[in-house]
Amino acid sequence: MQSPSCPVPHSVPQGSVLGPLLFILYVANVAEIPDRHGLGSHFYVDDVQPYLTCRHGDSVACARRVSACIEDINDWMASNRLTMNPVKTDVLWCSTRQPGP
Repeated sequence: MQSPSCPVPHSVPQGSVLGPLLFILYVANVAEIPDRHGLGSHFYVDDVQPYLTCRHGDSVACARRVSACIEDINDWMASNRLTMNPVKTDVLWCSTRQPGP
């Protein structure tokens, strides 16, 4: 028995057998965005985790780079009919104690 067909002009049908592979192919070039900003990145399915390390004196410039990267990812997503979920978008800033004088 054959399932009925239906046109899918864009996106990936949720729950389809090829869905995960098609989604990966669809979003593959988003990995270039953190690279352009000099950030490292980790990807897992539909999660993008850009990151970088910096010295204390460079924290303002690093924060700008991270913000610019997030904005570019958001712009890329909008141009590809995807949306970033602001509720699930976090920035984690970790630091060590500054050395004494």
